[in-house]
Amino acid sequence: MKTPMLTPAESIKTCISKLFDFNGRARRSEYWWYTTAVTLAAIVVGLIIVTVDPNAFDNKTVEYIFTLAVSLLCFSVSIRRIHDSGRSGWYILCGLLPLLGTFIILLLMVADSEKTENEYGPSPKYVDDDSQLNPANDAN
Repeated sequence: MKTPMLTPAESIKTCISKLFDFNGRARRSEYWWYTTAVTLAAIVVGLIIVTVDPNAFDNKTVEYIFTLAVSLLCFSVSIRRIHDSGRSGWYILCGLLPLLGTFIILLLMVADSEKTENEYGPSPKYVDDDSQLNPANDAN
């Protein structure tokens, strides 16, 4: 049985609570809502920085630190998203490949969840009526 899609607020709350948790799985809705929120926040912060100091991004150090901070906010959810398709989090390194890497990462992020439990945990999207909806049935 499929569980309902996470709301933006649920996704953000989940990702913040798991900011440094690279274990488990993340649904597409969790990944995309959170990534969208971080991207919008980065745009707003960038605009504020440029408004306060129009030459702030002329200094490449500020630009690199800003980019690194935004990337780190999405790193763990990206790893968990890759786990959801049954692949190792090391696939994130594909992003280092020019052009092709971006395409590979995009495909991994839009891939559907594995319907069954995999080595990274139970599916957050597809629940087994007997065990995940009613944990008391696990004792039987």
